[in-house]
Amino acid sequence: MLLKTAGLQSAPTTGSTQDKKREEKELEDEAHKIGRAVTTYCTDTGDLTTAAKYDLPITSWRILRDEPLLQKARLLITDATALATGSDSLTVAGYGITPATIALLTQDADDYEKFIVAPQTAINERSILTASLRPQVRALSALFDQMDDLALQFKGTPAGDAFAAAWLASGQIIDRGHGPSDTPPPPVPPAP
Repeated sequence: MLLKTAGLQSAPTTGSTQDKKREEKELEDEAHKIGRAVTTYCTDTGDLTTAAKYDLPITSWRILRDEPLLQKARLLITDATALATGSDSLTVAGYGITPATIALLTQDADDYEKFIVAPQTAINERSILTASLRPQVRALSALFDQMDDLALQFKGTPAGDAFAAAWLASGQIIDRGHGPSDTPPPPVPPAP
């Protein structure tokens, strides 16, 4: 159990972060593309209020993170859907605002939503595993202490003495002295 917990605790969390970045970029790119189409159509038809909401360069989409990005994309989906299903849907389709492009943006938003909390969830799970290690190590240490006591019971025969000595020797930690040095390094002479 301890080995499994330690393995899970030390597993990297970078995969979920990379997945999130990939999905975020896909959403930003698609939202920018549809946003530009909505901006162009609304400007051409005189709806400057809607046009202003999405008249953004790609860098403005990239600045948005997590929930603000998702909310802006969902708002764009709502407005684009209203345009694509309205009375002027044929003209709107000529700008690239179609049910298919909106479905792609919706899928990107749904995918990104799944990954918004993934890195934090992985970190939280790792934190829980870390907290559970201490009691498990303590329990294992207690078992080794019991084994130390039980190993003494084998003394009295040559084989038992050898076993007890080997068991007790296996638990010794040998300090090879590779720790920090007490003497400071020699000063480096100044360059001429």
